[in-house]
Order: sequence, then structure tokens, then C-alpha cells
Amino acid sequence: MILDPEICFRAIRSRDRRFDGKFFVGVKSTGVYCRPICPAPHAKRTNMTFHLSAAAAAEAGFRPCLRCFPEYSPNFVRQNNSTEIIIRAMRLIQNGVVDEHGVSGLSQQLNLSERHLRRIFAENLGASPQAFAQTRRVHLAKQLINDTSLPMTKIAFAAGFQTIRQFNGVIKKIFGRPPRDLRRLNRNASKSASLQLKLSYRPPFDWDALLWFLTRRLSSGLEQISDKIYSRFVAFGDDCGVIEVVDLPDKYCLELKVPANLWMHVPVLIDKTSRLFDLTSDPETILTHLKSDSILTNHLNVNCGVRVPGCWDPFELAVRTILGQQVSVAGATTLCSRLIERWGIRKQDGPLGTTFPCPTALVDSDIASIGLPKSRANSIRQLANAFVRGTLSFDGSIGQNHLLETMTSLHGIGDWTAHYILMRALNDPDLIPPGDLGLKKSLLAHDQTKSWTNKEMLSQAESWRPWRSYATMILWNSLTT
Repeated sequence: MILDPEICFRAIRSRDRRFDGKFFVGVKSTGVYCRPICPAPHAKRTNMTFHLSAAAAAEAGFRPCLRCFPEYSPNFVRQNNSTEIIIRAMRLIQNGVVDEHGVSGLSQQLNLSERHLRRIFAENLGASPQAFAQTRRVHLAKQLINDTSLPMTKIAFAAGFQTIRQFNGVIKKIFGRPPRDLRRLNRNASKSASLQLKLSYRPPFDWDALLWFLTRRLSSGLEQISDKIYSRFVAFGDDCGVIEVVDLPDKYCLELKVPANLWMHVPVLIDKTSRLFDLTSDPETILTHLKSDSILTNHLNVNCGVRVPGCWDPFELAVRTILGQQVSVAGATTLCSRLIERWGIRKQDGPLGTTFPCPTALVDSDIASIGLPKSRANSIRQLANAFVRGTLSFDGSIGQNHLLETMTSLHGIGDWTAHYILMRALNDPDLIPPGDLGLKKSLLAHDQTKSWTNKEMLSQAESWRPWRSYATMILWNSLTT
């Protein structure tokens, strides 16, 4: 993709947050790259170059700005034919595939040639997979330096550096000063016992609608929502604790509070939080497209900051979805709480302290004993077995079509269930659960001249592409207003 320099220049002059993360500007006179919202005085147009990503700007020889903090910029994925590959690659990079196996290992997991993978990255991000992986490490390290009082040794390993020497060398090369000098520049680092991390998003952001959706589906002992704060118990082996997420609308970010003992798991926690709350969304572009639909336009003022809720764990979401078949949302919540109480592991005292059952715990369990029909219990056991065997995995190593085929081949998992799981687990912007009754009810409220069969709903949804998931959420939300 080629950026239009004039459009980028106008966006920079406006400092409009809706462009944050969509491109970065390199300033030749200072050697730094900035976000479009950088508060520094604008450089001359002739001194500016524009880049598709922070990794592209870094690969071009620019270093991160110390005023606008590119490490806080919200992520952005351009919608095109390569979108699924890029998203899968990002998940694998996040899981350390490039760090451990290099670009060749990444291409093998994606079943692509290394040359083709590099071409896709160049077209969509303007940088190589290796550069993207290093920029991710550097940005995370800089954010931990800014926001926490963690020792530099812990920051280095949490960010994914192999040695302290490598960490010091890379940071000094990129920022022109050692890590400790960067911390001295920032006097706002939290001294709290917990780690308080800021995760940016593009406005508008409907935090209340997200919390309403999640509140009806909370799992007892695992998560709760109180005073507009989302809390969840997380565990990584013996490392466990309760994280909290709160919206800071005046700063256009969520604040993620992580217990200090979970410092090593910060990358995973950031990634999961971002996916759960759909922080990569571009609401302005989505709403501009959807407002052309006469059915949706009446709801866009109320749902102007709509997000598609992701999930914390795909297996947990899949089990919860099967539990909810042919019962109400409240009924599914009750069944899920029984499942957690029976097969989850209690790791600490308090209202939150139980893990969701792992796949191995459910493969041979008598799940029907919680009040579930035997056919549905069998579906959960088959699902758990698929996760154990690795035929179902949401780490990016398996393509969406293959995931869909695998899930629908399991007993009791139909098209609606599979599409709903993929919509949330993969943060796919363009999926619609076929034959959804809530969607049909909402459409009937607008036009009772149609019966709104599945074929008619899919035909109506063609104009929503590539944002059908968001249109679905808007219509689901309309049922509560």
C-alpha cells in the first residue's frame, strides 16, 4: 500500500486522533519518527516522510520520538486480501515464533514461502517480519520503562530480550541513550505495587456497551465488573493474580493494572486485553461505511463507538458458546459457573481465584452432571479433545477456513456456533452468525414486509462488508435500547 503524502500531511496538521496508528511520520531534520498527534511543532513538509508502521519508520533509520511516545499508538490492520495472513502472523510473532525460529519458522507455520511472507509484510506494514518483531519488543520495553518502576533486568526479559547486554545495546542504539536515562526523562512512572499500563484506542469508544455485553456473560469466581472496572483472575502455572481494566476516556486509553508478581507475563496480558476489548478497531472508518445502510443509520448515533467483544481464551469462549445453545444467556452463565466450580482449579482465596477448566480436564469428564443434555456434553468433550490434539488452535498457525471446517465437523457444532466463536476469538471484523435469531428480531423491527430468512439476512449484510461483525453488534445492541 502507498500512502498519500498530502492526506498524511493534512492529518498531521489537524492532530486528529482518528489517524493515530494508521501511519507514522519520519522527520529527516531530527531523525525521529512520530505519531500524527505529536505535540511538537510541525516540521517542514520537505523534511517529512510517511511510513505504514512504526517498524517501517525504524527500518528506514528513524528513532522513536520522546514526546509523542509511538509505543502507545494503537495498532492498526488495513483491510485487504492479506488481512487474515497479517493477523495470524502478528499472533505468532506475539507468541515469540520469530524470536525462536526466525522468519523462516514464521513462514512455515503460515504455510507460505518466506519470499511471499516478506512481500505481504512490505505491502501492508512497509517493513520485514524481523523488523516488526524487534519494534514490538522495543515498544514494550519503552512502555514498561515509562509506566512502571520495574528493575531494568525484569523489563528486558518481560519484553522478550535474550540478555541484558542485548537489551541495553538495542535500546541505546534506537533511542540514543541507555535505558536508565530514558527512565530519568519520565518522572510520571508509577510507584504502585501493581503495574499500571496504558493501552491506547481510537475514539469514540463505547465502554459502557462493552461492559453491558460482558456483564451478562461473567463467569463466577473468574471475572467480575464493578464500578465500571473489569476484573479477572489470571494464572500462569504458579504465577497468579487479579488484573483490572478501566477506561480513561480523557486519555483515549484503557488502564491495565497487573499484579507485580506477573511482570513476566505482561506481553500476553496486554495482547489478551487488547483482543478482549477490540482496541485495534477504527470506528470512524467503520461507521462511515455502515451509515449508508438505511437500517443501521438509525442506531449509529447510539453505537458510534461500538466494538466487537473478543475473548480472553478461545477454549473458554467455545465451551461457553456450546453451553448457551438453546438456553438463555442467564442459563448459560449458570451452567458455566457450575462447570468452573466442578473442574476449575481454586488457586487463591477471595471472590476471584478460580481458573477455567483446561481442555484435558474436560476430555473424559461427566459434563452432563451439571445439568447439561448428554449430546451437548459430548460436544464439549469432542471440542476439548480437538484442543488437546492440536487440531483446533487459535494461535495463528491454523487458517480461518480450516478452523471453521474443523469445528463444524464436531458433533453439535453448527454454522451459527462456529461463526460466533470465530467472530470473537479471531476478532474478525467481517463475520456474521448465520440465521441468528437476535439479528432477525432486530431486522423485523425495521421491516416486517420480509420474513428475514437466512438468505435474506446474508443478502442485506452484503452492503455491510467488510464490517459485518460490527453491524451485527449494532443490531444486537439495538434490542436493549
